[in-house]
Amino acid sequence: MDSTVDGIILSFFKTIHTVYISGVVFLPRLTAKFIDENVRRPCQGQKIIRDDDLKGFGLRVTKGSMSWIAEVRVDGKLKRLTLGKYELMAPEQARNDCRKLLQRHALNEQIQAIPTLSQVQSRYLEVRSLSKNTLRNYINLTKRCLGDWYELPITSITKDMVLARHRELTRTTQQKSSGKTQANMAMSNLNSLFRFAIHHYESEDGTPLIVSNPVVTLSQNRVWHRTGVRRVIIPDHKLSDWYQAVLSLRQKMIRDYLLVLILTGLRKNEAASLRWTDIDFECKTLTIRAENTKNQNEYSLPMSEFLVAIMRRRKLDPRKSDFVFPGREGHLVDPKHCLEHVIDRSECDFVLHDLRRTFITAAAKLGIPHNLIKKLVNHVSVADVTDGYISLQVEHLRAPMEQITNHFLNLFGYDEKQWDEALLRTGKEVIDLNSLFEDLLHAISF
Repeated sequence: MDSTVDGIILSFFKTIHTVYISGVVFLPRLTAKFIDENVRRPCQGQKIIRDDDLKGFGLRVTKGSMSWIAEVRVDGKLKRLTLGKYELMAPEQARNDCRKLLQRHALNEQIQAIPTLSQVQSRYLEVRSLSKNTLRNYINLTKRCLGDWYELPITSITKDMVLARHRELTRTTQQKSSGKTQANMAMSNLNSLFRFAIHHYESEDGTPLIVSNPVVTLSQNRVWHRTGVRRVIIPDHKLSDWYQAVLSLRQKMIRDYLLVLILTGLRKNEAASLRWTDIDFECKTLTIRAENTKNQNEYSLPMSEFLVAIMRRRKLDPRKSDFVFPGREGHLVDPKHCLEHVIDRSECDFVLHDLRRTFITAAAKLGIPHNLIKKLVNHVSVADVTDGYISLQVEHLRAPMEQITNHFLNLFGYDEKQWDEALLRTGKEVIDLNSLFEDLLHAISF
């Protein structure tokens, strides 16, 4: 009696564990005994019997044969691979071979899923909100310093590679300056990409594809360079020499560009990207668009009388560009050769950002309140709660701007006779034919 009941129960469980769907059978663990007792060959077509214990392992049964198979997905499509004939391969051997094959396939898929450095950078820049200038500098620096790594899977970049590249980038640059800043910035960019990748790339089961950041080796080995903050300004006693060197430039557009930088404190790209639609001659203001500022805040500045005169001269440029300072394509980018001329002529070594620092220093020397200086140079302090309650309009800045301009003109040793007649006649667009002819020749050679 007991044996009969046991047989009924066993038959019941076999029944509920066997499900037929379109010729596919799902069974418990496939063993030789289970297959011999339960599997029947179909009269036509084929039957796939899948093992419940090892996903992807199964038996294909046709009218004339039975074969062990492994099932994998390739590009989203199910593929069946034959492991061997049922009669020639024991179930455990077939199961082990299938497990190894599935493991290799999973590893290959994981490798293919790992993004390249270039792919990580593209995705990183898509989600980050960066100004156009910051974006361009980021891409240019990374491409110049790490471009040969772009097509590598990001996980193939090792600690030894990072250490070696950091040492290599420390070499003296083409501008004869130390490469320490370049090396640090390139590795800082790489560090950001790895930190981003660790949190944004996962496998199907949610585990991270990238689990380590090789850039940490620079901290572990204490090889980050101590570069310090650049604090260079053009000292008062050198401003006259600097001004005379600027006036000696044949390219009047570059001359005007350099003067605008030092008399406004604008960043180089903020000034270079100025369009004529940003200049209001009636209100005597200029506006820096949000997309061209570092903090993506649009702001306006009053123009001193001298600045208005410079802008009126720029308006006479025969190239008729949308930009105040036009370049070969779009706006002016980097007047490197002209800077070298000014540096050699004035014996005053500087970079364009030093002119902004010189402007801020001059404002502080004149006793202009700190909150007005911050407004003039578009500095925002998140920690300063009080600053958020102060609303300053452009006209609040006009007197300080005029004061700073006059301070510089005095230090320049400004002489009206040195200046073009068209620049002196503020409010009138007087055309100097000689100047126009020079500008036309420059435009053609440009």
